[in-house]
Amino acid sequence: MTRSSPDRYQYDLVRTEFDVKYYLACHPDVEAAGVDALDHFMVHGWREGRNPSREFDVRYYLATNTDVDAIGMNPFVHYLQSGRLEGRLPRRPLDMWRRQIESAKPIHERQKDWGSAADVSPALSHSEVIEKLHGRNWGIGLVISVSHDDYKNSFGGIQNIISDEQQLFGENGWSYLHLSPAKPLPMLSDTSSIADFRVKLRLDGDALGVTTAQTLMSVLQEWLPEARKVELLVHHLLGHSPEIVAEIARVLRVTRTKVWLHDFFTLCSSYALMRNDVAFCGAPPTDSGACRICTYGGARPEHTRRMQRFFEELVPDVAAPSNGALQFWLTQSNYRASSHRVIAPANVYLARASSDYPATPSPRPLTVAHIGARSFLKGWNVFEELALRFKKDPRFRFVQLGAEDGSPLIGCIKNVPVKVSADNRSAMIEAVAEQNVDVVLSWSLWPETFCFAVHEGLAGGAFIVARKGAGNVWPAVSSLAPKRGVALDDLDSLFELFDSGDLERLVTSSPRLRGAVLSDRHSYGWVTAQRQLEKIGASHQHDSEKVTHG
Repeated sequence: MTRSSPDRYQYDLVRTEFDVKYYLACHPDVEAAGVDALDHFMVHGWREGRNPSREFDVRYYLATNTDVDAIGMNPFVHYLQSGRLEGRLPRRPLDMWRRQIESAKPIHERQKDWGSAADVSPALSHSEVIEKLHGRNWGIGLVISVSHDDYKNSFGGIQNIISDEQQLFGENGWSYLHLSPAKPLPMLSDTSSIADFRVKLRLDGDALGVTTAQTLMSVLQEWLPEARKVELLVHHLLGHSPEIVAEIARVLRVTRTKVWLHDFFTLCSSYALMRNDVAFCGAPPTDSGACRICTYGGARPEHTRRMQRFFEELVPDVAAPSNGALQFWLTQSNYRASSHRVIAPANVYLARASSDYPATPSPRPLTVAHIGARSFLKGWNVFEELALRFKKDPRFRFVQLGAEDGSPLIGCIKNVPVKVSADNRSAMIEAVAEQNVDVVLSWSLWPETFCFAVHEGLAGGAFIVARKGAGNVWPAVSSLAPKRGVALDDLDSLFELFDSGDLERLVTSSPRLRGAVLSDRHSYGWVTAQRQLEKIGASHQHDSEKVTHG
């Protein structure tokens, strides 16, 4: 065929496989122009290298099939007409993995993409910070909380934990000062001067503005009553200078800094320990071959040296969200810690669903959901591949419950916008129930330290399909509701589960559960328990001194 206009036969052929939603999501200029997506692809799009669906790569097909390119034929028409019968590939083998590897960049290059998130507001002076604190009652003590972003303006598990924690401390008479870097980074900050490092401040949830670490420490030294209790909680050091955080602890005479192990950032700037963002590495030695071929590897020796000094200087207490996460950290790090413990961020309470709760009989298809963001780490690409493979299978319906942004959505997956916030902690649980979600696929590619999505899925009534080796995911399911989930080794097992009919049998043969996910006492319980022990210890020492001098 030549460059003549496509005929009706070609239109009809392509229409059956053309993904309008995906095409428009990838090419907003086409939607903005108000032209028909299929028309645009048939006349212009394929010549410009625009793909008609996630499953077909125009450039790849033409590059590997030079005979098609030579005659100027629409490659998608050729593939549908004869190419697939001839065994020609519509896209590269292992395409989703290769796309991820190709997008990986050295860590220092990644920080350029974060520049737009910086808060460039003028730094508050000493007197301006004092003015904002005027009239504040410090209560029985001050908690200084450190994390990687503003927990009020971002959404995620760590942010929800901090929000709940702030409220809990406030209800019990503490003031809660949160510090986040004014310039977010995908790594530690190289700013070691307290006069230069800028932090965003929130006090008891209220935004105060931006100031320097030096100004903040000066204000707190002046403003805090001499005998006031101060606790330092480090939730995350991403974007921070650990040297400056240690300086804050010294200046304010914090004796027992507490560090949370929400992920593995203390071991590498790849917080999930994903070599080139595609494969879990297990935190090998920094001089290993695995680190030499990784985009994070070059920066890792300095990263771990700075972390080593931080732990050496403060010797903090540490807490992990799950036992698996803690044991891994203890095995793979040699950092000093005064104590370590497991503190689950939330507890799930489940009961058999009421009899009037929708069951899953035929002919209703099983609703299969991905909970949360379209994140490669969280298994989004695997969910996408699953949906593509079974998109024409009437037994299944695929939905994403979560943010609308992210990679372009393919036509066979429906997005249901859901945002879990401090004001609506049960939003995801309610969405799972309202959408009659039968199955939640949890295919995290790294060992999750704690997975809120799985707990929300169970509480919403769903059956969990999990990947073995995804950290706390399967241990949580097997301990909470062993009959409401299954763990699989690999993608072949996943596809076979759906193809064989075994999934329907597993879902319908186990009683549907409903429940609630309730926040735990977080750092508040940790702090109060430790202070109580210190009080008991001091009392025993006092009693023993009385006996000695009696």
